[in-house]
Amino acid sequence: MTDISFHELAQQLPSNAIVASGDTVLIDLKRLMGESAVATPDRKVGEALSKLLVAAAKTQDVYNQTAAQPLNSYFHPSYGIPTQTEGGGLYAIRTHYLTVQLPLNLGEITGVTF
Repeated sequence: MTDISFHELAQQLPSNAIVASGDTVLIDLKRLMGESAVATPDRKVGEALSKLLVAAAKTQDVYNQTAAQPLNSYFHPSYGIPTQTEGGGLYAIRTHYLTVQLPLNLGEITGVTF
């Protein structure tokens, strides 16, 4: 079983967005999202997960350049058609796709190889 590492993922994120202290790995959401502050009541989970998944797809691309068994878990997002809001703003739907190998022991989830 294989997967990308948090160290490899950190290379595709803003500086110090992922840091390790002993056996604890922390994701700094302020750095990840480029915000001056992030608090638990903030409704920004979708933004954080989306940015992590985009970085994971880029990390997988780098990993697969030298991997004996290429990883096929983190896909680049697909985008919907831009739509205008009533207020004149624009948005589009971004869809992420993630595939993992699911063992019977959920503590052993990994990425999927080709």
